[in-house]
Amino acid sequence: MEQYDTAVMADCFASAKNTFNCLIGQLTDPATAALSHDLLEDLVAEQGRELLRRLLQAHLDLRAMRERRATLRARRDAGGAGVIGADEVVRRRLETGHHRQLATMMGTVTVTRCAWRAPGAANLYPADAALSLPAGRHSAGLARLAVREAVHGSFDAAQAAITSRCGPVIGKRQLQEAVVAAAADIDAFYAQQIPLPCTAEELLVLSGARQGRGDAPRRLAAGRPAGGRAPPREVPHPAGLRGEALPQAHGHAGRGLRRRSRTPPAP
Repeated sequence: MEQYDTAVMADCFASAKNTFNCLIGQLTDPATAALSHDLLEDLVAEQGRELLRRLLQAHLDLRAMRERRATLRARRDAGGAGVIGADEVVRRRLETGHHRQLATMMGTVTVTRCAWRAPGAANLYPADAALSLPAGRHSAGLARLAVREAVHGSFDAAQAAITSRCGPVIGKRQLQEAVVAAAADIDAFYAQQIPLPCTAEELLVLSGARQGRGDAPRRLAAGRPAGGRAPPREVPHPAGLRGEALPQAHGHAGRGLRRRSRTPPAP
């Protein structure tokens, strides 16, 4: 790593280091020794979440600095050439320092990135694609957590559980929108589980195999050890029949296997 990167990294993570040192100072303070275990849990959970948020923020700031430096260098080497978006529009104007908020499970952070612009076209943010940022404010991890909490009860209870764990990062209306968005493809999922009906050219075959009546007396085979059982007799099926095993009907006198197969038409 270059010396410049080392200095920038140390500066980005200074806030996280201060938060960590502050937490250590609180835990080593004589007054903390008188706290009960539940108060200690609350202290470490709250300060620990803030530490994680600052670590995430520091990493995003470091990526923003590296992107800005690499983009300016590439633009200088290319003689001011721009970038082309999915709309085939060339964007030659570069602006740095564009910000957006991102609510995560650790708290809300700020994402800084470079923007490529062109008249009449939407801004292009390569860092958004690199981070796979959502179109909205809430991260994918927070949306998954919202769905997991919502299936256990009401939206109010889900919001309270998320706030207790992550802080005030999502409102009730945003939580409802996240759950609805997660269920957008549920109809298509269940539609794929419905088997297609047979065509007029296909032959639906039902085959079965029986091993005798369930109440028939057992007969000892010659040479079989006492108390042993003979291996089940395998009944071959006609070649080319493939299908799914069907459970034996309850109370059927025989024991065996039934198979339902769909045979494609002969060429």
